Amino acid sequence: MRMMTSNSYDEEIIVRGSYSFKYLTPDGNATIFIVEKEDGKIERIDYFIGKAGSSVAAWCHGLVEFINFAIEKGISLNDIINKISNITSGTSVRTVSGMTCRSGPEAIFLALMKYRGMINKSKAISYEKPRIRQRH
Repeated sequence: MRMMTSNSYDEEIIVRGSYSFKYLTPDGNATIFIVEKEDGKIERIDYFIGKAGSSVAAWCHGLVEFINFAIEKGISLNDIINKISNITSGTSVRTVSGMTCRSGPEAIFLALMKYRGMINKSKAISYEKPRIRQRH
């Protein structure tokens, strides 16, 4: 997939994939998009929660911009996940599936954890040797 982004006005980024994650938070529904470059590294994260212009949306947007800056500077995904792991509020929401989210920013943490698990799993699968089945 080819996608134009605005890192600079004349730079074209080739995007390999993007992932979207949706969570119910105490502050409203959150949607997190993780976009990868062709080399499989994260290009950027986008985040939408509740109503545009709300205080929580502004705080979450600020957090995502700092995460994108950290990614750009080469900070590892594990270090980012460790730093944002305990940003919670006094209320929580539990979904029917049993997942609990305690704040809008925690949804970013949950999405990054799920993304990391998906990437690690796909790497493990891609390194397995194919099994050849013998017919008798």
